[in-house]
Amino acid sequence: DPPELNRTLIDAANTRLWWEPPKEEAENRNSKGWEDGKLWNKTRQKLIKLWVLPRDMSNGAADHYANAASKAELKMLSNVPQLLRLDSDEVVNSAKTILGTGLISGGLPPALIRSEPILLTFPSEYIEGGIELLYDGKNNDERKDMMNTCRDKPGFLRESVEKWIRLQQQQK
Repeated sequence: DPPELNRTLIDAANTRLWWEPPKEEAENRNSKGWEDGKLWNKTRQKLIKLWVLPRDMSNGAADHYANAASKAELKMLSNVPQLLRLDSDEVVNSAKTILGTGLISGGLPPALIRSEPILLTFPSEYIEGGIELLYDGKNNDERKDMMNTCRDKPGFLRESVEKWIRLQQQQK
């Protein structure tokens, strides 16, 4: 079951991320309908299928596993409460972009997203832009090295995506 949404999480989710569109544009796209938790429940089901959120595989046999899965989800929401209100399909597309990226067999691991859930808040085209920045002028072996660095160095992919966003903003 999804964690209960408390007022603190809901209030924090309303904080706009610096790369999100202006408030009125975001509000038109994203009404307050998410506050009942239904949008997050839809998102979380898809993230569980992608192994981004842990599955409760205990079938009631081990409460500690269910608690661990719930704690991991709550930790993700505490770090990035905006996931409660962001469009489910956009969040899932971002996850799929990360998981299917690179020349590493199978892309980047779900553990990367669990350790840096902020990555899910970037639209997939921003993530692709950040990866293109990393790949710029590199051969296949160097690109593999870049993806290994994304996997192994916390913040590396996020920093590249943020750099790409700033470059796009400067061009406007």
